[in-house]
Amino acid sequence: MDADLFFAKIAAEHMAAYLDSDVLFYPIDNLMVVSTAALHGINVPQLSIGAWLEAVWRLSARTLVPSDNAQLAAYRASVAAIRQKKGEVYGQKARREFKSRLDTWSWYLDDPKSAGR
Repeated sequence: MDADLFFAKIAAEHMAAYLDSDVLFYPIDNLMVVSTAALHGINVPQLSIGAWLEAVWRLSARTLVPSDNAQLAAYRASVAAIRQKKGEVYGQKARREFKSRLDTWSWYLDDPKSAGR
């Protein structure tokens, strides 16, 4: 089982709930998802716009078998439909996450212990 394709599926299924939540990084704690992931040795990250985009980017950069390509297209279409309905919230969360990730990098680079790595 491909970890990115599995995450794309989970992200598509949970995107609406994520956008309706107040959290920026949405924990996927559904028992079925967690047990399936564990069975296949997959670590499911918390859902965020960035995590979704990163998984889709990695999948798009690979040559997938036709059935996986069809699944990915369906997941992208699902998220696109949700984004169409909840575009303002999607954009707000994306901006918040970008700022969060940028702040994290800034703190890391400013930390004397990191030696500017």
